[in-house]
Amino acid sequence: MSDNVANWQEIGKIAEFVNRRPCWVCGSTWPEDEKVIFETFQSLYTHNQDVCLIIAPHEIHEERIDKWTETFREVSTRYSQWNIEENEKSILWIDHIGSLSKLYAYADLAYVGGAFEKGLHNILEAIAFGCPTVFGPTYDKYPEAEMSISQGGGFSIQNSNEFLQLWNKIQSDPQLKSEISRKNKDFVQSQKGASLQICQWLQEVGFLQS
Repeated sequence: MSDNVANWQEIGKIAEFVNRRPCWVCGSTWPEDEKVIFETFQSLYTHNQDVCLIIAPHEIHEERIDKWTETFREVSTRYSQWNIEENEKSILWIDHIGSLSKLYAYADLAYVGGAFEKGLHNILEAIAFGCPTVFGPTYDKYPEAEMSISQGGGFSIQNSNEFLQLWNKIQSDPQLKSEISRKNKDFVQSQKGASLQICQWLQEVGFLQS
């Protein structure tokens, strides 16, 4: 995952969309994730708190994207349709596959989907960029999630109220945000070489041929 950071290159269109605003990157989302995300966004939007969302759903379902873009008609758009003249947009749907791991570089907060439904998706891509990483309540089969929580850079939420409280806490405390970023980057560094160690162990016990 650290290779994604080392080899990262700017995505001009994304940078133009974010335009220095606080940004959530929500990756591999399912319907229940999106419900929590948009309930939280609605609270911020109602109180004129400036935040933009980049959403890369786990599966690109046209009807689901259409439903949410209609709900937030004035501020929603798709990546394939957005242009810089639409600078009033706050929600950008990624309607293609393959760029998620690069998008986390733009995140002030990452939300990784699946832990309300099918199973938590890859959180290490987000953590590698140092951003606070949020996910739902079902993560007990994912040791990296438990480790990220214990390290102080991953956060499990039950509902939109918890999400809102967490965001407000992080956003109001730059020192906390910086500390979370440091912890997440240190966590990724501590995991470097883990795959090699596992392969070496498998060779030692005879499961792999050297």
